[in-house]
Amino acid sequence: MGRRGLAARDWRIADLHDPVHPQLSWNCPARQPKQARALRIAAWVMTAITLASPFITYRHAILLETASVFLLAILMIGAGLSAWRHGYRPAYYFLLAWSFMVAGIVVYACVSFGLLPKNFVTEYGIQFGSSIEMILLSLGLAYRFKLLRDQNLQLQLEATERLETRVAERTGELHRAMGELRTANRRLHEFSLRDGLTGVHNRRYLDETLAHAVSQARERKAPIALLMLDIDHFKRINDTYGHLAGDDCLRAVADVLRNHVREGDDFVARYGGEEFVVLLPGATRDDGARRGEVLRSEVAALRIEGHGATITLTISLGLAALVGGDLHSGPDKLIRAADAALYKAKRDGRNRLVCAD
Repeated sequence: MGRRGLAARDWRIADLHDPVHPQLSWNCPARQPKQARALRIAAWVMTAITLASPFITYRHAILLETASVFLLAILMIGAGLSAWRHGYRPAYYFLLAWSFMVAGIVVYACVSFGLLPKNFVTEYGIQFGSSIEMILLSLGLAYRFKLLRDQNLQLQLEATERLETRVAERTGELHRAMGELRTANRRLHEFSLRDGLTGVHNRRYLDETLAHAVSQARERKAPIALLMLDIDHFKRINDTYGHLAGDDCLRAVADVLRNHVREGDDFVARYGGEEFVVLLPGATRDDGARRGEVLRSEVAALRIEGHGATITLTISLGLAALVGGDLHSGPDKLIRAADAALYKAKRDGRNRLVCAD
């Protein structure tokens, strides 16, 4: 076959591997399956021509190879143009690279058919075109790797942003849930310190608050008074009119007490059964006595209707106060003194207020 035949054989071998370039340059099988299939067919055709070349004349081999190369060039350039038109920028490098390769092939074919004179440039046109092609394809692959890296970074950034958004949303939901839980716990705690029937504070609240109130009075060197009161003959009301009537009486007395305490440190608590406590921080014994008489008069004026009769009520009150040195005695002495005064008021005939000694 001669030196030109050897060059033609090298040309066929180089061309046989070139259909792989689109697959490496822009993943042609995934992006353009039809073009990829056509390129594979062209590769098999060129393989067949290469295998058949020893059995045909050199002229026929050159003609077949030239035709197949031009067909392959058209297919590759068409695939590259299609990818470029669809916005895949690395295909630009492939098109430019193959343009140099095709130019070298055309020059060599023209020399083979005697259309161009034979010289160093035309004789080695394929080698020049192939060298430039390899350089440009390398640049294209590098650019594709850069795009893939940028896409991965963008995907990571988007994933991070989505994760941060979800974390912020979950954090916000957690804060809202914690706020709702705190509100619910506060309400539950407040509910646990209230008497369910009358709505005033209960014995637990009194136990938690009284010691603190006495301690504050001691620090401020201010007096503190406590009224303990009991509804007179309450058992007889329950026995005569029923427990629902007794509940109405308890609520009515609690309303009177609640309406006559000052906003701030004063409070009313149900001590147990029909007994109530009114704590009056800052009140002296005389202040407590005056306010106790007001409460007694208000309760005596009540009329409870709706149980087949008009029910009237009276209360007995015991008053104790801590002033000066007595403040060091503590809350227990205040409760015991008020309870003893209440017992004396009931023993002396009820519907009265008795002050502790």
